[in-house]
Amino acid sequence: MKIKAISLMFSIFFPVALFASTATCPLSNGINVLTTKRILTICKHGTVIRTFKVAIGNKGVGKKQAGDNKTPIGLYQLAHPRKSNQFKVFIPILYPTAQQLVAGYTGRDVGIHGPTQSSSWFSWLNNLPSSTRGCIAVGKNNHIEYVANWVKANPGAKILII
Repeated sequence: MKIKAISLMFSIFFPVALFASTATCPLSNGINVLTTKRILTICKHGTVIRTFKVAIGNKGVGKKQAGDNKTPIGLYQLAHPRKSNQFKVFIPILYPTAQQLVAGYTGRDVGIHGPTQSSSWFSWLNNLPSSTRGCIAVGKNNHIEYVANWVKANPGAKILII
């Protein structure tokens, strides 16, 4: 009984620990995004390294065409992170895949990014569950820096968005 009470108290005061303990690693080495839970999990050898809350496309998931404001679903390669005036850091997701191109999918500039840098007044928008135009957004600069450093340290990293 005491263990359950302590566990409940811990999960209330430290919700990230709750996410980390319940997160799974369908992609055992890479980044997993569980769109229904709005979480991004970095996994290494099937073990959760770090978990972040994220925002996704404001029209949900299932991107098929440019401008649909949806986040793509599937397994993608990640490109090298780059600096961004708009988001501090932008990590390109190589969407669409060759198979998706053949199927007629269109779009570009899909990635993982940090909060909007244009004004601190609007950075709170990144914490809304569906506030992007198809990208995956973490809510804090230090979070995107962590993800970017992990991608840089793991060349050829992939992301599974489900």
